Amino acid sequence: MIGIQRGSWLGVALPMIFSSSGQRLIMSPLTVAGVANTSGDIAGAASGVVNTVHQIGGAVGLSIVSEMVAGITSPSVMIDRAQVWMVVLAVIMLIAGLNILRGSHK
Repeated sequence: MIGIQRGSWLGVALPMIFSSSGQRLIMSPLTVAGVANTSGDIAGAASGVVNTVHQIGGAVGLSIVSEMVAGITSPSVMIDRAQVWMVVLAVIMLIAGLNILRGSHK
């Protein structure tokens, strides 16, 4: 773990760069997959559902991380633990996504 004691660039900015890069790479394909094979008359509704799920997922993820570090009083320890929980959630979502890709797509 890098930790915030080494400075905000290494402890906060660098993990945020990796996180935003991952979001950039996955959000567009997920949105496309969410509206693929929909008819023109429901494409707008499908897009709305996909974007709503994106927003709810972010809020749920943030609430889980916030709850896991709520009792920690040291800011540096809190940031370190929050980053660990974010990685744990990202790995869980990666495994879930890979399992979805393994399934049959008709």
